[in-house]
Amino acid sequence: LAPSEGRPRRAVAVSGPAAAPAAGATVRIGDRDTAGNWLLTLRVHGLPPLPADGYYEMYLTNKGRIVAGCGAFKADPGTTVVRFDVPFRLSEYSGWLIRREQPHRRPGPALLTT
Repeated sequence: LAPSEGRPRRAVAVSGPAAAPAAGATVRIGDRDTAGNWLLTLRVHGLPPLPADGYYEMYLTNKGRIVAGCGAFKADPGTTVVRFDVPFRLSEYSGWLIRREQPHRRPGPALLTT
């Protein structure tokens, strides 16, 4: 984390199922800002290459079901760090999921989950 972000309140490991066995990530949950948004820092590695118009999307889940989007990102072949601000009460969700997306196509399988 950058020094201005302080220490994370907690970190959650996110691992790859069969669709991306070499992938892994950590979501660091920072403090809430004055508006009530949580600062999330995602550090991800090993995601499969994307088509030119593709991107990854991170979601919050509840009992394995996607219930809220956190944001979209692209990733380098190595390690990528992405920061999101989300207004959700994180205690109301049971996990995280990252999957590949492409405009006008069905979403890809879960690549990383908790």
